[in-house]
Amino acid sequence: MSALKCILSEKGKELLVLDGYKCRFHKELTGGIKRWVCSVSGNKKCTAYLKTEGKTNIIEVVDNHNYPPLDEKILNRNEVSNSLKRKASEDLSERPLKFIHRELRKGDGETLTNCDVTCIRNNIYHSRRSFLPKLPTTQREVHNVLNFYPVMKIGAKLFFL
Repeated sequence: MSALKCILSEKGKELLVLDGYKCRFHKELTGGIKRWVCSVSGNKKCTAYLKTEGKTNIIEVVDNHNYPPLDEKILNRNEVSNSLKRKASEDLSERPLKFIHRELRKGDGETLTNCDVTCIRNNIYHSRRSFLPKLPTTQREVHNVLNFYPVMKIGAKLFFL
């Protein structure tokens, strides 16, 4: 059995990775024991689960997955992509390529390909778009947006605040 690794999902939730399988938190049992189920249990009917005390002490593993384990490259790409999306959403002024270069310099991207880097950059742009307001597409929407913002007059010029 390989080491238990804790990563963040695309939605920011905790996942445990054990032997190439991702498990999501299911519920807390009596005595502070946490039950984690396979993250693909919904659509493939995988019934595998594990129980832990905290996040590192494994108590029980029911390892009856009905699909092959994920490749280490895929797990690494998901981990890098999710961490960069989180960092880029916290700092909207930094260019996405700077985040990617910083992550690659740390050495977390040995298994990433050019296609992976392009996908990660697109993921960062997509996650940032959720924080920015939608651009108006019609003249009516432009006028509605302009009426929404307060206007201050200095001399003969109008300024939007």
